Order: sequence, then structure tokens, then C-alpha cells
Amino acid sequence: MSAPARRFELDAKAERSVGRLRLVGAIIVFVCGGVLVARGAGAVGWTLVVMAWLVGLGWIAAFVRARRRVAGAGGHYLELGDALRMARGAAPVEVPWGEVDAVRVDEDRLVVVVERRAGPPLLVPPCWRGVGLYELAEAIRAAASGASPARPSPGTH
Repeated sequence: MSAPARRFELDAKAERSVGRLRLVGAIIVFVCGGVLVARGAGAVGWTLVVMAWLVGLGWIAAFVRARRRVAGAGGHYLELGDALRMARGAAPVEVPWGEVDAVRVDEDRLVVVVERRAGPPLLVPPCWRGVGLYELAEAIRAAASGASPARPSPGTH
């Protein structure tokens, strides 16, 4: 008998906080760029202004994407049951536990990497309410090893 599914929902509060931080950063960058323009920025100054405004536009776009994620939070989940299912606003990706080769934390990208026997690795971001990066990796490892007791636990590389 398999263990009941464990479901993680999108951490909407964290998404909103990060989105607001990006918006504040964009506003600061635009104001600073405006100050440089008003003070008569030379060629180097204009290069900095254009680069800063492009970064600011990117942060505004990230803010808008975060708002969309929060608005559609029901379509974002991670479920650890008879298989790993992850939906991030689109059709869920399903990885049967028999296909999981290893579970590891990529500290450079701050994601959990689920290595599959066939196909590219699945990157699981730590955007789920109530769980951090390492706890998420342990939960996935525990679900994978609990799904098929005859199989050795997925290791780390």
C-alpha cells in the first residue's frame, strides 16, 4: 500500500514579496537613470542609463509574471504520490518513481534536480509553501524510496 500523496502549493506570499521587491528595484533604477539624464550624462552615462532602464523593464516584466502566478496559484502545485507531478501554470509534468535515478540539490541554481533514466532532468524550484530547498529534496527522496521498497533509494550525485 502506497503512502498518501503529499501536495505542496505555490507560496503566494513569497511570490508577491519578490515581485514587489523587483518593482521597487525597477522604480529606483528608473529614477536614478532619470537623474543621470537630467545632469547631462555623457556617452558613458547614456550607456549606463540604457542598461539600467533595460534591467528595470526586465524587473517590471518579472513583477507582472509573479502577479500572474499568484492569480493562477491553483495551477501551481507539486504532488508526491504514486508519481511526482509538478504543474507551474501549464499541463502537469509527471515522472513515475521508477524513472527517478537520483535527487540532488543544485546550489548554483537553487533548485532540486530530479535525474531521470530517460529524458532530461526535471528542475524543481523551491517556490512551494512550507518547505525549503533541502527539505524539498528530502521529501522527494522519501517519496521516491517509499514508492517502491524493493528498489534502492535514489541517491545523490
